[in-house]
Amino acid sequence: MSAKLPLSEIEQVRLRDIWPNEANDFTTWLAAPENLSKLGNACGIELEPYETESAVGTFSVDIFARELDTERPVVIENQLEDTNHDHLGKLITYAAGKDAGIIIWVVKRARGPHRKAIEWLNNHTDGGCAFFLVEVEAWRIDQSNPAVVFNVVESPNDWARDEKSKTSLTPTERAAFDYWQTYYELASSDADGDPDELLPDASKNLWIKLGVGSAKYFLAVQIYSRAKKLSVGLHIKDDAFSSFVNEHFDVLELALGKDCDEVEKRQENRVIAFCKTKCDVVNGSREKWPEFINWQRDKLSKLYSEVSKMESEFELRSMS
Repeated sequence: MSAKLPLSEIEQVRLRDIWPNEANDFTTWLAAPENLSKLGNACGIELEPYETESAVGTFSVDIFARELDTERPVVIENQLEDTNHDHLGKLITYAAGKDAGIIIWVVKRARGPHRKAIEWLNNHTDGGCAFFLVEVEAWRIDQSNPAVVFNVVESPNDWARDEKSKTSLTPTERAAFDYWQTYYELASSDADGDPDELLPDASKNLWIKLGVGSAKYFLAVQIYSRAKKLSVGLHIKDDAFSSFVNEHFDVLELALGKDCDEVEKRQENRVIAFCKTKCDVVNGSREKWPEFINWQRDKLSKLYSEVSKMESEFELRSMS
């Protein structure tokens, strides 16, 4: 049986054909907020750029950034070649010099010994440090413009780390861990139940990414410890789909906005967060947690339903 639509060939593009010079071309491209966001999405964290070629003694780190929800310093070292010992040493030097909490090594190909080294670092450091090893690729269909893909090949196992280091968690981290664990237990024990993709793992992090099997977006739940509020969020990875969603934002607002106290749009409207204020998870009464959790579950379910419909409609329009 023949295909109903014409099929194309997918072709990998040489990275040096896109970025001939690692420092001048690739680092500059990656440091742009919209591109750094794509790297952050792959790692499950929200990144905000600070500066490029940031000084560390007589050396300089390619990109110095921070994680939005925790404000932890982030160092990013780029290598448009296979991993080597020299860059691994630089990575650790920069991490120490910047007192980084998150360390990301972006490479063309991760060699086995260096994958093992990053795995070892994640297993032998506490929850204050997270090492990511990320391969970057570029692909195109027929003669289209290249599309960049970030593949995370090594990352920390936060749940296992948190279980192992509960006694060393800060009060905020401990409250977050207990809250997400309570969330999971309430949602999974409900007779109606929540889809697995909408269940957050127990974690000390205030912000948790929920992968929903889409290449265009993911969802997230968040605790704001300082602002004393909660949110469910939509994080859009595809520019065209972002425009489509924002054109139909009134649909989301109608479905979720009835008892939302705030709606935030960030990163050129590619992040949309629906918030409930006056929710002190860290220092407030834990008796209110079920109320908070039920609010997040309800909004998350509605958000997932509406965005899934939008994605289907967007795909149909793209094919016509």
